[in-house]
Amino acid sequence: MHISRFGLASLFTALALAAGSVSAGIPSIQGDVKGPDGKALSGAEVRLQHQGDTTAKVVKTDAKGRYVFNNLSLGTFNLTTSATGMATTAAQSVTTSNGGAVRVDFHLKKQSGTVATSTAKKKKYVWVDAEIGSHIGGRWVEVPDDGSAVSGTANASESIKKQDSIRRMVNDGGGLTRGGN
Repeated sequence: MHISRFGLASLFTALALAAGSVSAGIPSIQGDVKGPDGKALSGAEVRLQHQGDTTAKVVKTDAKGRYVFNNLSLGTFNLTTSATGMATTAAQSVTTSNGGAVRVDFHLKKQSGTVATSTAKKKKYVWVDAEIGSHIGGRWVEVPDDGSAVSGTANASESIKKQDSIRRMVNDGGGLTRGGN
């Protein structure tokens, strides 16, 4: 059997195209994750989720900051990446194709701001009426949650009890006479 040069070249070309289409036909997503300094981030988490699906695939970057998701179905995916001390970064609507790998690189930035938690307690105030016979008006007095007086103020709860007692006596006529004829 005699094969011409043209026939041999055609055979090699066909074999090369067939081999290339097999490896190029498997959809995948891959890329690099780098930090704010431009250096590779080892151990960063990359999460892949098919749009409309609740399950996710997660991989960690290698020592060179590389990640890869192989053997994916055709479709649209969302990717997020995170690393300790870095802000989470996302790539939305990444579409795979029969053409092989889709490349998505991430450049993470340092996480800015901190979450502040308040340890201050809410303050409670009560209105203390003016004392009878005084020309000084009432005032607001801070009272702790347990109802005891705050240092620097009169015993607020005791003062309130006295005021209520006197107010009842005056309103009921409790032995006190009011001025007049």
